[in-house]
This record gives sequence, C-alpha cells and structure tokens, in this order.
Amino acid sequence: MKFLRFFRQRKQKDFLVLDFGTSSVKGLIFEKRAKVNLIKKFSIKEIEKFGVLSAADFDLAIIKKATQKVINELEVQERVWEMPILVGFSPKILKARIIKVPFRRKNKGQKITREEEQRIYRSVLKKAEKQVADQFQKEFGIIPQDLEILKKEVLENKISGYDVRSLLGQTGENLDFKVLVVLGLRDKLKIFQQLKSFLGAKDINLFHEIEGLVSVAATNKKLAGIFLDIGKEFTQIFSVKKGVEWLEEFPTGGAIFTREICQNLGLTEKEGEDLKRRFFKNQLSGGVRQRIENLVSETSKIWFSQLKEKLRKKAKLYSPFPNTFYLMGGGSLFPDLKKVLGEENFRDLPLPQVVKVNFLRVEDLPLEVQSSGSLGAQALPSILLTFSKYAKKDY
Repeated sequence: MKFLRFFRQRKQKDFLVLDFGTSSVKGLIFEKRAKVNLIKKFSIKEIEKFGVLSAADFDLAIIKKATQKVINELEVQERVWEMPILVGFSPKILKARIIKVPFRRKNKGQKITREEEQRIYRSVLKKAEKQVADQFQKEFGIIPQDLEILKKEVLENKISGYDVRSLLGQTGENLDFKVLVVLGLRDKLKIFQQLKSFLGAKDINLFHEIEGLVSVAATNKKLAGIFLDIGKEFTQIFSVKKGVEWLEEFPTGGAIFTREICQNLGLTEKEGEDLKRRFFKNQLSGGVRQRIENLVSETSKIWFSQLKEKLRKKAKLYSPFPNTFYLMGGGSLFPDLKKVLGEENFRDLPLPQVVKVNFLRVEDLPLEVQSSGSLGAQALPSILLTFSKYAKKDY
C-alpha cells in the first residue's frame, strides 16, 4: 500500500515547448495527462529584429537573447537541460505536406504478412518522399539535395476504398495511403543544431504543428474546419474533415499590414508594430482607428486572393470543403480578415452556403489551463505542438 501511495503521488514530468517565429519566441510548460494536456505557464518575447530568423551568427545571438528571456519568465532556467523539449519553427524553416500514395499488390488473394506489411510501408514512404521532393522542385525550384526529410508517417490505410487500421491479415489488390512528411531546407535547419547546443538539453526534438492537429483530429472525429494560422510572414492552411486532409501555406501574413501602416504613416517598424497592437486592443481614437481600417482594407484583399488561390487548387480533390474557418496566430487579430472571409466571397468555391468564421479557442481543445496569463490567438499554434506524439513509429 505504501508503494501504491508513492506511485500515485509521484510528480508528473513537465515538458517545455519553444516555438520560434519570425518575430517572436513563444514558450510554454505543460504536463501530459490521460485525456488532456495541462498548460502551466506561457511566455512570449519579441525577437528584436525584422525578418531575423536565419542561421547567421548575429541573428542567432538575438534569438538566444529572446529565448533566454522566455526561459527565465517560465522559471525553468535551472532544469531546462533535463526537460523534454518540443521545438517548433516558422514555415520559413520547417514545412510539411500530406501526400496520397497508391499501391498495387500482385498477390491480392493472399493475406498480408508482417514481412509484407513492412515492405509495403517502406515502399510507400519512399514514394511519398520522392513526391514531396518533386513537388518542391517544381513549385519552388529547390533541388532534392537541399531538402532534409525529418519525418514520414502513414496517417491512413485503405484497401479497395475502405479504411483499415492495420494491413496485417488483410487481402486485396488496390491500397491507398495518406502520408505526412515533415521537412526543411538543409541549410536553414542548421539553426536547430545551434539552439540545441545553446540549450544543452538531452532530450530535444523538432515538431510541426500539423503533428499536434493530427493527434487532436484522431481523438475527435467530429472536428471539422479549415484552420488558418496567420503568422507574421506566412499563412498556413490546414483542412480537417474526418482527420487532417491537407495543408498548404503562402508567404503572406500580418507583416503585410504593418508595412502598409508604416509606409502610409511614415512610421518605423517598431512604431508600426506598437500602433498595430493598440489597434488590436481597441485603444485608439475613432478617427485613427478608421484611418488604419481604410489603409489595410486593400491589403486584406491581397491576402484573401492568395488564400482563395490555394483553396481553388485543392477544390477538385477535396470538394466540398468544411463550412467553418478557425483563425489563430498573431496576424489573425486583424478585424478586417473576418470580414473578407464572409460567405459572399466564396461563391466560386465548393463551400456550403453558410460559412462560419471563428477564432480557435483553448476550449476547443482537450486542455486544462493553470496559467494565469491569457492564452489567445498568438498562443494557439504553440499549444497545438503539445499534442504531438513524442515518439513516432519507424518502419
């Protein structure tokens, strides 16, 4: 009985998330529980240089400074070296794609053995990696040698169009797979190794927020929507309908609004960012607020046209789309974005007649919050990282 009491009272392990954007470092402490994650503390600190995120030594010094401030505010400076750390990066550094891979068996009447299952998975993952490399070369002109494939995971198995949990013992000829591939540019990923050395941690791994969303969607089959993570330089799109279907991104985010404000009002970038924050918090006079709304109105349409272009490309394969948009990320706080997402702007896309636009909330996820600070739109992408599987299946 004493042993059981000791086991029940044993302290749960804390995990640390460090999420590096193009303008800030976000950190949080969380504890994994049976059905929910407990968020204990959250911190965000600015990287004091525009567009700083790269592997250059000078840039790294500034990132280290912001990271140390986050670690100090979270009060883990004495134990950071022994904590499991989940690291996330902006799409400037870390990317992901979901690939569909067909596979045809020759011996369709025979049951799949463990050995054949392993062979099929290895073949499928190899094909997925090649498809992603070909896609990046065609779309961005990046040669395969410059890419580093970090993770490959089969998300879905189908035989003759039917979902199956496992291939083992199954028969059939036509198999289809959905594969998640996480990757980055080899040169830009050097910054991760430099941060590992700086932190001195024993257990530190890279994760993409899509990994967390995959886990959340797997446990909540009713979750459906198009999730938009609007950061400073990028907007990421995640479509969820009976699991995560696809993801894309485009290189436009909240910075486009800051630049418009600075150019028209003759402000420095820091002044523009300060004004934008006051605008978000409704701390400006009516006249100034109206002037900013007028300035960013056309810019919002530019952002929206890029979003529509990405949706249009996916429409043939994934029609109809879910009817709800979930917004997160610091750039999503611009009120004008909710306006341009109104249903009248989607009449040429396969969306239902009624389109809902909501902010993703902490309450929408399996979470408990102990942190006294507010966990708003800026924190949600980092919170998604907490749901990532810490160990991936290796085929």
